[in-house]
Amino acid sequence: MDYVVDPAEFAVPWAIMLDAISLTCTSLVLYGLYIVLFFFAIRALMQRDLPRRRALLITTSVMFFLGTCGAVGPVVMTSVTVRIVNGVVQRSSDLPRLVEILNILQLLDVVRSSMNNVVTDLLFLYRCYIIWGSKRKVLILPALCILATVVLNVLVCLKNPQGAYLIDTKAPFIMTLGTNLLLMFLTAGRIWYKGREVHTILGPAFRKKYNSALALILESDALYCFSLVVWVASLTTLNSTGEFAAVFAGVTGGLVIQIVNIAPTLILVRVGMGQDRIQATTAVSDRLPSGGSIRFRVPVNLEDESYPVVDIK
Repeated sequence: MDYVVDPAEFAVPWAIMLDAISLTCTSLVLYGLYIVLFFFAIRALMQRDLPRRRALLITTSVMFFLGTCGAVGPVVMTSVTVRIVNGVVQRSSDLPRLVEILNILQLLDVVRSSMNNVVTDLLFLYRCYIIWGSKRKVLILPALCILATVVLNVLVCLKNPQGAYLIDTKAPFIMTLGTNLLLMFLTAGRIWYKGREVHTILGPAFRKKYNSALALILESDALYCFSLVVWVASLTTLNSTGEFAAVFAGVTGGLVIQIVNIAPTLILVRVGMGQDRIQATTAVSDRLPSGGSIRFRVPVNLEDESYPVVDIK
């Protein structure tokens, strides 16, 4: 049987299907990588006696659950979009029901994405809190940014009577990007500043530990921020029905779905591999005198975070 479909009517569901297929493929590929990182992270947390290890284990498990939902959800949405395209071609009477199902799935995905972003941002906020020596005042602005992101994620789901969104759909992601840039600068800036102090007092050998931690922070945060930038860029092409725009939006969408979990998990994995040694040296530098001339009588012991008696001139 031959079917004749108006190209203008067929273009939109076809673009939606391409977007869904691209998103699903990208998400599943990265999810395979994420599974490996997750088990390495769990192993690292179990082997190392880290502060609040149970909370980190729970947070990592929650991220894995949300990442799994982010991998399964697109598969379901792809199957629905394929049926929608088939329904458009065959003039099926099930089209309204399929479109309604797709809208519900997309709403659930927005909820999952919002929860995932909040969990990841809170983990980065906790990291900043630890690096700053448990100073709560530093967290006020980032915490307000996270709260603003939650509000924007709620507003982006609402539409006016004409069917248009109340706010720009890019707003929550731009806010998330700004929040993570702020947390990255606060955390990396603190490590860099402490590294300078250690370099002045203990010499360049000890600063290497801070440089390693600084690189770890910048690499993971830059990965997350990059995925957000390309996703925001792809959102500007949503009004286009071109195949390239649909595939690009799908690939970047799948990238964000998993990178939001891969970035923080990667930090835990590298910490477990022994590439982060900042905790001991931070404790030492925070307790050392800030002024005068000092002379160490014995070598610094980083294992028990003790420091020698010093003579101040």
